[in-house]
Amino acid sequence: MTTAVLLVRTGPATPEAEREYNDWYDQVHIPQILAAVPAITGAQRFRLMSSHGQPDTPAPYLAVYQIEADDPQEAVSQLGRAMASGEITMSPSVEVHGQAPLYMALDVQPDAESS
Repeated sequence: MTTAVLLVRTGPATPEAEREYNDWYDQVHIPQILAAVPAITGAQRFRLMSSHGQPDTPAPYLAVYQIEADDPQEAVSQLGRAMASGEITMSPSVEVHGQAPLYMALDVQPDAESS
């Protein structure tokens, strides 16, 4: 079994849509994803605090989806199929920022000499 995370950067489509965006994301989108893709075992959202002077403003929100699967890429493909079929719905209040990278957890073993 492999642990991975999918990072999705989003924000409200307009400043006026922020409340609708957050309500939809928390009450509709995340529950739909967790129901449609069993390998996605959890989700956590973050709001940008600071861009540390970066010239391009990053997405204001980040969702981190935890995946536990033999093939995490297949879980991402299943997510795409569920979105394409309408099983997972999108809201006009959301704007997706860029691609969603998939990161695999490293199996770090403690150094025996340093213990």
